[in-house]
Amino acid sequence: MWQRILLVLFCVVLAGVVVRAWVLEGLIMPVRIIGPSMAETFYGPHFELTCEDCGFPFAFDATTPPLPQTAICPNCGYRENETKAEPLYGGDRLLIDKMTYQLRRPNRWEAILFRNSALQRGVCIKRVVGFPGEIVEIRDGDVFVDRVREKKTWNDLRPMALVIHDARHRSRDVALPRRWRSAKPTNGWQSVAEGFAYRPDQRLSHAVAGLSEQESCSKLDWLRYHHCRLRAGSRSKEGALSDDYGYNQTLSRQLNDIEDMYLIATVEARGDGVLAVRVPAGGKMFLLRMDTTSRRGTLFCGNKSVGAFVWQAGQLDSPTTLEVATLDKQFLVAMDGVSCLSFDYEQPLRQADGRRTKDPDSTQRTDDDLLAIGACGLEVELKDLRLLRDVYYTQGPPPATGTDMKMYPLGADEFFVLGDNSPVSLDSRQGRPDGVVKEADLLGKPWRWR
Repeated sequence: MWQRILLVLFCVVLAGVVVRAWVLEGLIMPVRIIGPSMAETFYGPHFELTCEDCGFPFAFDATTPPLPQTAICPNCGYRENETKAEPLYGGDRLLIDKMTYQLRRPNRWEAILFRNSALQRGVCIKRVVGFPGEIVEIRDGDVFVDRVREKKTWNDLRPMALVIHDARHRSRDVALPRRWRSAKPTNGWQSVAEGFAYRPDQRLSHAVAGLSEQESCSKLDWLRYHHCRLRAGSRSKEGALSDDYGYNQTLSRQLNDIEDMYLIATVEARGDGVLAVRVPAGGKMFLLRMDTTSRRGTLFCGNKSVGAFVWQAGQLDSPTTLEVATLDKQFLVAMDGVSCLSFDYEQPLRQADGRRTKDPDSTQRTDDDLLAIGACGLEVELKDLRLLRDVYYTQGPPPATGTDMKMYPLGADEFFVLGDNSPVSLDSRQGRPDGVVKEADLLGKPWRWR
């Protein structure tokens, strides 16, 4: 009898603690984002537009004056999207899970809500990148901890990735060159309503199965990506991938060339042949060769095989989500959301005699070195083709030494935090005492509720 009474009392007390911690103190009370520093993961006050040319939906910051009369589409570069009639949207509303970080520390790359006495509202949201006792550096757009580059996983990248180009939204201007276009007019690639299709030359397709890996690669027909620097004022002027933010319409700054990119598409390949993805990264040229006969994928760096995997029966025969990324000096491949291959190219490759492989001269590259999707001997359907990028972390204030990097040692109870919208975020890079987060100031894990 007494045991039952004690159990009931315990449940009542526990329910009271949960109600106070979760309900009365914020889990169901919305916290609203008021600034642009975490865009495009979390939005502050913003405008939402649909491009009048390509139909691409995008948002841009409403907190940084002067507000533009027209907005540039970050997908196709159309510059006459009128903004004056668009409604203003308030910042995202968040639900705060206060329990998770009472049970464990936040993981690296997780978003946190924390107290910050320097702000009017007293709370702030950022992403954790450094833990107590570590030394953090921002270099070449990446995060280094104790002088070692941090490596994101697929789960880290996917929620942070920013769109560079979405091929599902095409400009209506027929005179504007397409970003994705075939290397030759008659090579088998064609634009279709839902994406791209490849139809092989029937005179050659039957001979692919008997070719070696290198021979079959030489027969590939390529669909190449041509990037345009849209802020340069031209919708057709080609240039390197950069860390532009369509969200920051009024910000003028020097853009940084980037290496980290993320390609995703729904792919269906019928027949026996080869599907390939060619990616330039880090002064190297990578070729992912996927043989549909053996269901074997092989990654080449230059002429050297550096990794391989076998995919499941049925994949590629039916629509399959294929993801390829170069991320923090890693080459990653996933199919239907499951990682297939990870190759770290941070360390220099070695030849058979132990000598370091010389990287190709990136200044001598031609169209044959562009990001591209290739096929030979099979029929291919490409849908939902998108190119995205990782966050490129810009430098904080220049250090007194005049070097191009800064080291941030963390105390025993300090976390280093960064905003996803790096060019405008006020965070731990500023080097102020209130820039780092004390462990006691952690409030919880945010969840978006728009």
